[in-house]
Amino acid sequence: MSRKGMLLALFPLVTFTSCATISPEMVKAERTSYNAIAPDYLKYVNSDATLSIDQKVSRNSLVQSWDAQIKKLEDKVK
Repeated sequence: MSRKGMLLALFPLVTFTSCATISPEMVKAERTSYNAIAPDYLKYVNSDATLSIDQKVSRNSLVQSWDAQIKKLEDKVK
């Protein structure tokens, strides 16, 4: 997946977390997306010699934030 594709894949979280009603299925789907995308994306980020330290930190923080948002949603639908 391209860099742009990986970043666009993170977009559903913004829309997802703004929904008034959150179903367990939606949260499960978001976790599945995270599990499919985040490991490879972080591998790319951390190994890309063209990215500065600040860029790497920013991208790692984005993924951590995505995970934290999913965890909050998982707690809400338990």
